[in-house]
Amino acid sequence: MSRWFAALLVGVLLGCGAVQTPRVRLQDDLRAFEKKIRWKKWGAAAKQVTAEKRADWLKQHRKAGRGLQLTDVRIERVEAGPLPLKKAMVYLSVAWYRLPNMTVRERTWRQRWAHGPAGWMMMEEVAVDAEGEPVSTPTAWP
Repeated sequence: MSRWFAALLVGVLLGCGAVQTPRVRLQDDLRAFEKKIRWKKWGAAAKQVTAEKRADWLKQHRKAGRGLQLTDVRIERVEAGPLPLKKAMVYLSVAWYRLPNMTVRERTWRQRWAHGPAGWMMMEEVAVDAEGEPVSTPTAWP
């Protein structure tokens, strides 16, 4: 009887350590999204975009991604709200070029993310300038 209790106790304690907080889940989901963007896995990245915006986001990124060579993708900054953590503003910077032009260009996007039952999902993506303000003449992504 005591062996069963000990095994049950160990199982419960190990299981408790596996629970992710929304902040840890945000970090993991953002890293996964960044990696998918870096390797131009648009379909996989689109799974982290809300259902309402997914088709448009995917169409736009697949079209803009033709002939695109990404040189750098990085999360510049994350602004997360107070606990309980449900929303975050993420600044994603992308550097790229298109052959035959070898000029490297860079753009930052401000993304609004929200936490729900499916984890963290991107709700909105807007190109921004150095001050974080939306650009007046947004270019196609990127």
